[in-house]
Amino acid sequence: MRNINTFLILLVLSISFLHPSIADEFNDKLKKSLNNTEEPLNIKSDKLVALKKEHKVVFSKNVILKKENATISCDELTLIYDETDKEISNIVAVGNVKIVSGDKVATGDRGEYLSSTMEFILSGNPKLLDGSSIMEGEEVVVLLNDTKIVVKEPKAVYIPQKSLDKENKDQ
Repeated sequence: MRNINTFLILLVLSISFLHPSIADEFNDKLKKSLNNTEEPLNIKSDKLVALKKEHKVVFSKNVILKKENATISCDELTLIYDETDKEISNIVAVGNVKIVSGDKVATGDRGEYLSSTMEFILSGNPKLLDGSSIMEGEEVVVLLNDTKIVVKEPKAVYIPQKSLDKENKDQ
């Protein structure tokens, strides 16, 4: 469960890169969430295949994962677990990946969380949306240990909240 918490908080953190105070807020939530193993992980799908020899559980068709305040939807979600302690070591979401937390959204063709390196990688036309601000790139890598986000070939549009407020007042 700790890995799932880390994975979901990383997604929220990666979306919140556009404004430093938002990133700080989520860093605090991340630290608290790492110790929260009581919150259930809810996964719905049309099909589940457990591959015991490969230490995998594969959810497919209309997959929705909910944990705390985040929701992940995708075509296929694979949980890979350690044979010894049964802890989840990797999570792979493939096909129409969408992560939603409040007004923050991340999309891509593939998302992968690696617990060994504490990285989350979003690839395949990844987009991060925070309100009206957008970040796109070839690949987004969130390094949890460094609380750092690396975007390969980034393209960003940042619209300050003050500009939006002024625009709304003028209308």
